[in-house]
Amino acid sequence: MRKSGDLMQKFIDNEMKSMTVLGERLSMASSLNSGKAAELDVLADVLIESLHS
Repeated sequence: MRKSGDLMQKFIDNEMKSMTVLGERLSMASSLNSGKAAELDVLADVLIESLHS
């Protein structure tokens, strides 16, 4: 699973240099458990905050 995230990060680093990356990363398998729900809430908060900056 981690491999796809690493490949996406490499693409962002190499091909999308003018894009702002917030630095939050979320890994999910096939279902959303309570721990992942908390991570998703943090990611949502970071996205909202970036829109107000």
